[in-house]
Amino acid sequence: MTDDALYTDKSGRLYELKKQFYHTAVLQSMTEHTYLIASKPYITNDGCIEWRNAIVSTNYLNAVKSAKEKDIMYESIENRISLKNTASDIDKEISASMHELYHYDLDGAYDKLSLNHSDFDIAQAVALTIHGKSWDGRFSDLNKAWADNFIQAYDVKIEEYRDFFGCDTHPSVLDGFTDVVRMRIANRSIDQTQDIDNDYDQSYEQSESMGYGRR
Repeated sequence: MTDDALYTDKSGRLYELKKQFYHTAVLQSMTEHTYLIASKPYITNDGCIEWRNAIVSTNYLNAVKSAKEKDIMYESIENRISLKNTASDIDKEISASMHELYHYDLDGAYDKLSLNHSDFDIAQAVALTIHGKSWDGRFSDLNKAWADNFIQAYDVKIEEYRDFFGCDTHPSVLDGFTDVVRMRIANRSIDQTQDIDNDYDQSYEQSESMGYGRR
């Protein structure tokens, strides 16, 4: 999808794409002279434009503002879902790495996690878990301090993750895994690590191919 291009919906109505974000777009109706704030728009195989839901506005600036707000909302929801999935995978890989009773291959668990999750995602899930359980003495003071520093350094909005209850791995085992996390990212600068998870901020208004984007 490209700005200012013309598209038709499945009913044959003609729209001009005025503004696009990752999850939303503003379309101008060429017949009714109104603006459509479309959520999760995409291009079908036959070239038509469709969307999950939409609302109508008569003012372009208001439509852009509303589309941007909805886009941020969608991104926040997907970030929370992604974080929960990362935490769940951390639990699974740590559990699968136990080769003897109470003996875990935590480095191996990290290696497997890194195949599907960025260093930033793994570290964020662990840091938020420890931060939420700062009262638990089974986490070392060093790792508690690391978690707080990580959250502050990356400006993680804790209030956005109030429904995140963290990893379920036993605190003593997760504390050992946190040592691995710290060592893995110790030689990487904040910018280098954050770049992995920062594509959304850098190209917020430039989704090059929404037809293959998230739905």
